[in-house]
Order: sequence, then C-alpha cells, then structure tokens
Amino acid sequence: MSRNSVKLSDIAQRAGVSTVTVSNALAGRKGVSRQMREKILETASECGYDMSRYEKKDNPQETIGVLVSDRYIRVGMSFYWEMYQKVAFCLSQYGMYSTLEILNREEETAAKPGFPRCLESGQADQLIIIGRIEKTYLDRLMQKAEGRTVLLDFRDPDYNCSSVLSNNGIGMYRAVQYLIDHGHRDIGFVGTMEASGNIRERFFAYRKCLEDNQLTLHPEWILNDRRTDNEAVTGVELPLRLPTAFACSSDYAASILKEALSARNLRIPTDISLTSYDDYLYGDPLEKKLTTFHVDMVKMAEKAVQALLRNRKSPNRAMNWYVDSVLVERESVAPPIR
Repeated sequence: MSRNSVKLSDIAQRAGVSTVTVSNALAGRKGVSRQMREKILETASECGYDMSRYEKKDNPQETIGVLVSDRYIRVGMSFYWEMYQKVAFCLSQYGMYSTLEILNREEETAAKPGFPRCLESGQADQLIIIGRIEKTYLDRLMQKAEGRTVLLDFRDPDYNCSSVLSNNGIGMYRAVQYLIDHGHRDIGFVGTMEASGNIRERFFAYRKCLEDNQLTLHPEWILNDRRTDNEAVTGVELPLRLPTAFACSSDYAASILKEALSARNLRIPTDISLTSYDDYLYGDPLEKKLTTFHVDMVKMAEKAVQALLRNRKSPNRAMNWYVDSVLVERESVAPPIR
C-alpha cells in the first residue's frame, strides 16, 4: 500500500478505533488518552501513512494542566498566583491553553489521593506543578504522569521530572554580600528551613557567604517565618540582642520581620538593614523600599513551557534549570550605626 493510498479508515480498522479517534489522535486534539494516541501513531507509521499534514508545530492547540496547593494562594494575589498568570500567558504565546487546578488540604493529604481532574477527564495530557505539594500526593501523581510533568519553583530528586527554579544560591549570596559591602558584620537570617527546599538553599548560601567573609553565624539570629507545613506564623520572635542586618528568605519574611521590628520602635534602615528575595510583595508599603533579589517569573514560565515541549521528544531525559536574575537596590540598607 503506497503512502498516498493509506486512508484514516485503514488506520482505524487496524487500531480498532473510529476514524474520528484516529483524526483527533494524529492532530493532537484532546479527548484521546496518551496510550491510545501512541498506539495510533505507531499504527499509522506501520501503514506508511503520510504524516506531513499532521506534523506538530511548536504551538499545538491543546490544554496544559497547572497544579498548585491552595496554601500558596492568598485572596486572589500571591507570588504563585502571579507565577500562574505568567505561565498562562506564555502558554498562550505557543498557542496552548491552561487550566488551573487548586489542591485543597484534604486532597493533598488523603490516604489514597486521586489524580488531578484535568488528567482524569483527558482535558490535559501534561502538567506544570507550581510549588511543592504533599509527598503522598506527588508519589501517586508521578505513577501516572512522571514523564509529562514539569516542576516549577521546586525540584525532587526522587522523580524523573524536569524542574525550573530561580537561582536560590547565587541570589541569596548576592543579597548577603550586599549587606557586607555596606559595612555589616552581624547578620541574621529569616526563614524556616524545614518549610521548603528553596528556603534551605537560601540559608546555605547565607551561611556560605558568612564563611567566605570570615564572619560568625549566630544561631539565635536564625528566625522562623512560618510553620514547617509552610503556613504563616503570627509573627517573628526577636531575640533580645539583634544583629545590625537581616537577610530574609523572601519578601514575605521581610514584611513580617518589619512588623516585629516596628513593635520595638526599630526603623528600616536607620536601625536595622534588610535584604530579601523574590521582588514580589503585593500591596505592602515595604515593596517600594526593599532591596531584594528579583525572581524573573517571565523567564521561569518560558523555561517551564519549553521543558514541556522538550518532554514530548525526550520524556525520560529530565533536567533542572536555574534562572538567574539581579539584585534590585532600593532603600532598605544603610551602614550600621553600632
């Protein structure tokens, strides 16, 4: 049978499906499972079907599922809500759509968690997960979608998944070095290391910068900004004796530190200097004043979408990408007064 004489009905007959299913599978339309799509593509190849009219462009019209835990979403605006909007826009630039699925606490912690509705319904075949989710849920999800998932703003070595992160180590190192360059030698850190891998990496960079500059790390100046389940705390507990500066693991951490300092009538930067990480503090007066490492959400979103496209060609070749950026200098740092 010549390439030109092979019809969709021939492929349908051999694959045991309808002609419409064959057409949808070859065109990459939704509603066809991954396994069935692969079977139809293999059958079409065996029949010698001319695939040129169905060759995928880099901008297929399809829907990508985006998963995020509800503990990261705060009243319409949060760092991860902003990240999702960047992902959705980037997908649209490639001709793709996004569907956001927000996991509640019960879904994440269930003894036998289900799968995202967008996968179960066939609406989406690939996923972007923004921010770490519960391990039990992630373990089950990876059984079904490991090679079709990209992790955004976190990574997990237990899975063969590509991930995209900001450059935690270099970014925080620069933020601490900036304080040192402005004369500070007593520098604390704000962030709960057990809450996320990002905070741990930033703490390690803080510690490394102190070591490189032969400065002492004081454990009493390492302050928690949240519980280990990543939920907010009501405030930072300040020690009696304070450093002259703090490096904060996020702008959120900087904002709750500011409240604690204000309660002691301490001013930024007159009494205490701050540097931070994220460059995102929506609606807070500190936003326009804080010297912070800018997380380039646009580039991270672009890299995540590119990783999805790459997964189609090499689903078993996971890679980690770190997106670098710059320290944004504002008005939260001054030379120490003591």
